[in-house]
Amino acid sequence: MRIRSLILGTLVSVCALALTSACGGSDNGNGSGGSSSGGAGGNGGTGGSGTAGTGGTSGSGDCTAVAKAVCNKLQQCSSTLIKLTYGDVQTCVARATITCKSGTTAPGASVTPAQLGACTTAFSNLDCADLARGIQAPSECSIAGSLVNGKACGSNDQCKSAYCGVSNGICGACADRAAAGKACTSNDGCQSGLVCNSKSVCAQPVDGGGACTDARDCKAGLVCASGTCAQPVGAGKACKKGECDSLAGLFCNPSTNVCESLQVADSGQPCGLVSGGFVACGAGGHCAIPSGQVQGTCQAAAADGDTCDAQKGPTCLQPALCVNGKCTLGDPASCK
Repeated sequence: MRIRSLILGTLVSVCALALTSACGGSDNGNGSGGSSSGGAGGNGGTGGSGTAGTGGTSGSGDCTAVAKAVCNKLQQCSSTLIKLTYGDVQTCVARATITCKSGTTAPGASVTPAQLGACTTAFSNLDCADLARGIQAPSECSIAGSLVNGKACGSNDQCKSAYCGVSNGICGACADRAAAGKACTSNDGCQSGLVCNSKSVCAQPVDGGGACTDARDCKAGLVCASGTCAQPVGAGKACKKGECDSLAGLFCNPSTNVCESLQVADSGQPCGLVSGGFVACGAGGHCAIPSGQVQGTCQAAAADGDTCDAQKGPTCLQPALCVNGKCTLGDPASCK
């Protein structure tokens, strides 16, 4: 279901930091807030803030419960992801609920409470490594609609094929997922078990020890280190760009070539290269760095409907996209 786009966007936020050595690869599709994707979630959580770890959402059949499951799973797997993208679990839940409701009530969609409950339960068992790779949702979350291929859509839930090929971040057309060897723009556009690799082709993910160009080629949880799929490097260890465990909030400091913890700052605080470390902006904010400088100031994300600039800031809070200079919430019902 459409809520999967929130997870992809959250993961991309780790890889799109001003310091590009923060990670080595991610889903290369519409992860910046696009609305094409399937569901995600799970209510696991042994730590973190907000509602994480309460364990009360599994099997519940409404969008609020699914949203709590998604955000609790993100918090469980990486609190850094929550801080970067939403600031806190409560904001994540509110934004994820918007995404879920817009997809499950769109023309052609026929998602039932029982299906939402089954999807939530399935995601409660999702492995963090699989979550990090943005793989296709569990089969329980692939809920077909009634629109045939070629019909305009903004959510997988609308399509008979259970896949909407979004091309502009908001709208697209119902289509079949691509087979191995076919062109792709995201993992969600490939048939089950395949990934959209570094050549933008659907393929079997590469095992540890196999050849790769970047992490998109590798199996869940692996990085591409010196052309080989391998386990990510831990804190304090020597590294090259893209080798550190970004899910654990680590990046490869280019000054020391050592994996270090990413720091997350609030609006108005310094960001960029600060005291030899790297500081990113939380809650979907933008690090405004003056030309020729390496340190700037965190700029808060713009509210829905407010002015934005995807490159210069302010940016938008997911799932909103910066469309024609305004933060815009995708509405599958508007796709004609």
